[in-house]
Amino acid sequence: ASDPGNALARAGISRSVDALAVLARAAFDASDMSTAAARIDDIARILPDYPALPDLRAQLGKLRETAAAGLARDLDRAEAQLRGGRISGDADSAQSLFESVLKRDPDNARARAGLRRVAQSFVVQARAAIEDSNPGSADRLLNQAAALAPDLGDLRAARVDLRELRERLAIAAERPPPSPADLERLRNLIAEAAQASEAGRLINPPGNSAYDKYRAALAIDGDNQDALNGLNQLPVRARQQFDLFLADGALNRAEGMLEVVRQTAPADPSIASMSERLANAWLDLADQRIGEKRAADASRALQSARSLAPANPRLARLEQALRELSPAGG
Repeated sequence: ASDPGNALARAGISRSVDALAVLARAAFDASDMSTAAARIDDIARILPDYPALPDLRAQLGKLRETAAAGLARDLDRAEAQLRGGRISGDADSAQSLFESVLKRDPDNARARAGLRRVAQSFVVQARAAIEDSNPGSADRLLNQAAALAPDLGDLRAARVDLRELRERLAIAAERPPPSPADLERLRNLIAEAAQASEAGRLINPPGNSAYDKYRAALAIDGDNQDALNGLNQLPVRARQQFDLFLADGALNRAEGMLEVVRQTAPADPSIASMSERLANAWLDLADQRIGEKRAADASRALQSARSLAPANPRLARLEQALRELSPAGG
């Protein structure tokens, strides 16, 4: 005869395992992999031959695959946003996406490295603010960088530069007003800067660019409104020139104007769209060159596009077309 005590024990174990299976499935519904895995491990330890165990393990595997694919997509998007200059400020920014990945996978190395690059971008923007004699913005940006990567190597040096800027501004506040000779030099510099801007010499050549002329004018009078306005207009001028060059197919010159915006206004929200538009123009050119069987020119155009928008969905198709062309072209 069977032992009633053993039967009761088995029934109790079965009910316990059924309850664990319910908890595991609830964890699946909540996309809570760690809880689901823990309950499945409990089931395997208590009743290794539980009939539903293989199905539960299969569901866990699918959940992990889905989660891994989601993390990879978000990481790719975050890195593309970082390259495009969309650093922070909304849910689709590089910082928000990297932080979202770390909430789901706290040890994710790519996300941690990405946040360090975000912090580095804040330091770059802070240095630009220091160059523009804007200590308030620089301090805010450096605090943002410190919150993400307090051990970042450039952070300490940037804080030293910020302290020196504040000291210079304090000294300048006590400086006597410019002399007549200074004012004459100031007027000449602003006129030369305007001419350089009109000629397209926005940041190059060094010393003879609009940027350098305006900076020299501000060294004489840091509050000169003409110089400040001229400096602030440089990225505006660069965006206008970018549109003209892009329309004319002068893609290298358009890329030069994109670089002007990056250097003179690193937080400009238009950088991302400018990068994407220029990348698509390079891809259009690559497509045309592939059609003309000019593999080397197509390869150069693809390389330019890739450097601007490595996640552009058109890249893979055109790279495959180039590979198919190369044997015939070679």
